[in-house]
Amino acid sequence: MSDPIFAAIIGFFAAVGGGVFQAWSARRFEEVKFKRQLRSEAYLAYFKGISALSFARDDQESRLVALTNMAEARARIAVSGSKSVIEKMNIVFANGDNYHSAKARADLGNMLNAMRDDSLGSSDMPSPDALFVLTYGETPRKD
Repeated sequence: MSDPIFAAIIGFFAAVGGGVFQAWSARRFEEVKFKRQLRSEAYLAYFKGISALSFARDDQESRLVALTNMAEARARIAVSGSKSVIEKMNIVFANGDNYHSAKARADLGNMLNAMRDDSLGSSDMPSPDALFVLTYGETPRKD
């Protein structure tokens, strides 16, 4: 086999291999991006639901809308959320309505930080009390 033909064959297979690799890596990137976006939107919807619920204490209609939105967000998190977030949500739910205790605030902060880490990959996590104030719009009660 002559050298120019051999070089052309090698070049052809290299081009095909490069194209296949590029298509695979682009598809993989888009898949990861799409899944992260789904999770981020579900986490944001849950955040919004908590905040709306905290401001709808006396308005039953607003409270029902907020609870409905939170239920929908929880369903989306159950489908697309990370294992860490789902496990931390279960810990938060175990606190029941006692969301003002130090343990409940810490659990909520851990859950919200897990959501932030999962969607943003952030290592700069705020304190549980800071997240509590941001989410509920009120200063935590002292235990």
